[in-house]
Amino acid sequence: MFSMPGKIEHINKAKLNIQLDTGYMINFEKWVPAVQHCVVKIMLNDLTLYHGNVNQPVCIEHEFLDTANGNYKLTVEVEDLADVFDLDNTRAFPMLHIQGIWIENLNLRMAFEEYGKCHCPERPDIIVPSEYMGSVGAISLQFTTPIYKWLLQCDNRKDSNYYSPFLIE
Repeated sequence: MFSMPGKIEHINKAKLNIQLDTGYMINFEKWVPAVQHCVVKIMLNDLTLYHGNVNQPVCIEHEFLDTANGNYKLTVEVEDLADVFDLDNTRAFPMLHIQGIWIENLNLRMAFEEYGKCHCPERPDIIVPSEYMGSVGAISLQFTTPIYKWLLQCDNRKDSNYYSPFLIE
């Protein structure tokens, strides 16, 4: 990279942190953290950040270029998941739990629900991404950097009664 003598080049980087665990949901009401078979692939654009079985809590850390008008797509894909089972005469549904997705210390987990996309071939009725993934499929979020500017653009709505989930959490 060419630079003028005496001028310091500064490259902005953004920090991405993701925390995952597994467990099961009983009657869609009660979450029980527990080790479940759950193969997950996490990608930022074409870069695989994690690919494996989430058989214990997983924390992923990654730095990426925080460029002006950088376009990114973050994808969390469940490739394989344990089967539903009976537990004390109730159905227990194994799930991946996305505990948090932070970019520059902002938890964007709720951004998936608000601005993300969901693709679950086995369950086409699931159209809104969630922090709990109980079937094979993927959720994704497209965003631009700098992230703060993207959030402000997302929150720039005409409805003055709208309160962003980022401001409420």
